[in-house]
Amino acid sequence: MVMHPTPTTNGQTAISSGPAWAFLLLVVVVTSALRLCGIGEDLRGPDEWRETETASIARHFSEERVPQLFWPRVTWGEPGPGYVESELQLLPLLVQPFFRWLGPKWWLGRAMAVLLTALSTIVLFSLARRMGSYWTALLAALAFASCPLVFRYGRAFMPEALVLLCYLLTAERVQAWLAGVPRALWAASAAMALAILVKPTSIHLGLVAVIWIVQQRGVRALVSPAVLTFGALSLAPAVLWFLHAAQLHHDYGNTFGVVSGGDSKWGSWAIWRQGAFWAELLRLDVTGT
Repeated sequence: MVMHPTPTTNGQTAISSGPAWAFLLLVVVVTSALRLCGIGEDLRGPDEWRETETASIARHFSEERVPQLFWPRVTWGEPGPGYVESELQLLPLLVQPFFRWLGPKWWLGRAMAVLLTALSTIVLFSLARRMGSYWTALLAALAFASCPLVFRYGRAFMPEALVLLCYLLTAERVQAWLAGVPRALWAASAAMALAILVKPTSIHLGLVAVIWIVQQRGVRALVSPAVLTFGALSLAPAVLWFLHAAQLHHDYGNTFGVVSGGDSKWGSWAIWRQGAFWAELLRLDVTGT
């Protein structure tokens, strides 16, 4: 494959868009094919608890005449229907039609995660292209798609692949808005709302958006109608959902520890000050295991 250099406005050279997208497609196809290897294995390993629970909720959705997204069910816990406090179960909702068609085969959820990660790689490329050259974007996409941590969670029957896609869509659309695309901020708020609903710790992306906005448009832009609307639309669905989820825990006694019970997902100063915590994060980032 020949990459044809073309001049840029700052005197540097970049490869033309055609070969760039061809190379990106190659990266997506090869890394996706690698993630598909072994997806039919049992739900065992370091992530078996979350994979099993996600698969169980997807199976319950597929058995219901109309999937009860607002009433996710588990097969354990307090006596009763098994309604559980959790994040919004969008990944099981996406998988349940395939469960209806082919049966509750766990590899379907992993295949969905692979597809979502492939889409994330494309969005990451678009985000990097907005901030640099084609070469920069291609290297970023290659590094992302081949990262051990992304490989692990990019094929797991867990919400991580979906939240990562929403996360990157938010960042890409915010950058598009800063580049002069007015309606991009509406898409950014929708993507960020979904990211927080699927994984509430994604709320920290708001800080990234604030930094970018201040850098490019100044502090006053933070109180502009557009930015305030972005913040409200990003947060309001999550507030409503997690209030409802906490009520499910109160009424039925089951929780994933999102808001009102179980293990905290937010950490604490006692954890963050431990060297072992950061060493474990580094090991996870480097090895993915």
